[in-house]
Amino acid sequence: MIEIVVFEGDTADWTFSLKRGGTAVDLAGATAALSVPFLNISASAMTVDGSADTASYSPSAADTDGNQCYHVPAFVVITFVTEDIETFPFVLTVQPRNFWERVSPTTSTSTSTSSSTSTTTTL
Repeated sequence: MIEIVVFEGDTADWTFSLKRGGTAVDLAGATAALSVPFLNISASAMTVDGSADTASYSPSAADTDGNQCYHVPAFVVITFVTEDIETFPFVLTVQPRNFWERVSPTTSTSTSTSSSTSTTTTL
């Protein structure tokens, strides 16, 4: 199962390239929703790009701020134009913002993370 790791307060899009048996899932005309029960994200609408066969969620800082979690279940639910529904599970970890400082106490340089760069994850 795929694990996605983000940091507290990050607001970069979570973009998913959905595949079935190694082949891209045709998302033309489909709708998508994200559910991460631990973070109280329940069937939140996602942006679907049918030409790229991707679905994206734009988190707010509040979605992850103060919500450290490790290996919690999460789901992208696709409703196709045919009204068929398919669920793509994944695992989400939200690291504390100062994670690298905490695991490497001898490091004297500060670490910054980008909260505006989107990455694409294949499910």
